[in-house]
Amino acid sequence: MEIESLQPFPVHSEEYRQINFQRTHLCGAEDFHNTSAWRIAQAIKNLVEKEGPIHRDVVKRRVANLFQVRMGSRISQKLDSAIFAAKTTNGVRVNGDFLWPENMKYATLRVYNGGSVKRPIEHIPPQEIIFAVIECVQNSISISEDDLIKEAARLFGLRATKKVSAEIRWIIRRLISVDKLIQKSKKIMMGSLK
Repeated sequence: MEIESLQPFPVHSEEYRQINFQRTHLCGAEDFHNTSAWRIAQAIKNLVEKEGPIHRDVVKRRVANLFQVRMGSRISQKLDSAIFAAKTTNGVRVNGDFLWPENMKYATLRVYNGGSVKRPIEHIPPQEIIFAVIECVQNSISISEDDLIKEAARLFGLRATKKVSAEIRWIIRRLISVDKLIQKSKKIMMGSLK
């Protein structure tokens, strides 16, 4: 999603939940390599429909785990082919490093709620980070950039480490640059969502 095209929206959040694949009777590298890319693409589509948007590396790791194989170059290449097949025939849309259900226009803000899975910042779609930042600013009226970074990180169950802070700060700067947020006297507040 382009920040410039952000329209007014109700921020809807839910707990991030990782689905559990039902184990297949196929396991091991030989079974994996003998499984058609189309069948693997179906598993990818199911995962993306339930958890999308989801990072490409997470999809690959989860499908490899389904077949109980370790990720190597051949496994990775076959999974890349299956992702391509899912994209071209199975209703999966690729946006950067993230796979989206074809009909999903906006991501839902998926938050950490104690028992759920914590996602590293690089596995959180930028749109969710945008929504987290906006949610925190709307709830605070105005907030310092450092506090905003901490609060947005906390929604995902993360600490504001250098890496996390840099990613969230980049989103804040982009939102300010297109007037979605404004900064006055070291405080950040809502700008225009038109």
